[in-house]
Amino acid sequence: MKLDRMGKTLKAVQTVVVKVSGFACGISIWTMALLIFAGAVERNFFGTNLLLNADEILGYLMVILFSLGLVVTLVYGGHVQIDIFYRHFPKALKRFCHPLFQGVGICCGLVISAGGIALAVDSYFRSRISSSSLEIPLYIPQSLIIFGGLAFAAEFLNRMLQGRDEA
Repeated sequence: MKLDRMGKTLKAVQTVVVKVSGFACGISIWTMALLIFAGAVERNFFGTNLLLNADEILGYLMVILFSLGLVVTLVYGGHVQIDIFYRHFPKALKRFCHPLFQGVGICCGLVISAGGIALAVDSYFRSRISSSSLEIPLYIPQSLIIFGGLAFAAEFLNRMLQGRDEA
């Protein structure tokens, strides 16, 4: 009974994380498109470059897309996995490989998070800020990498606990 309740709780948390991540990714994509368009219009029609921080902002938006997009892509069956060969495996081999692949996915998510932790802690203790006039503390965007990696690992763990055969 407790395991069933835990599964429902995991599913509810997954739903919230995926919706928030998907929304953040959508906003990021549209913001990136608008910034690139505005920069192109500004350079070509006005001969100016007032959006000096656009490159830095675009970089942060790409971090959001990468870290939060991993989970959304995995949940909706996108191409996080390599399935060119996997779909042609015999069922017996799939039953053997699938838990192995899920374990590798969990490890990848944890390694991504560990890298994000190392980056964020280093930036925090060295008081590193962005080199542009925005002067954003670098541990803030680097913290998104930690969250994205943990959410990615949690989704694989969720799949493993639910016993899903295929992603």
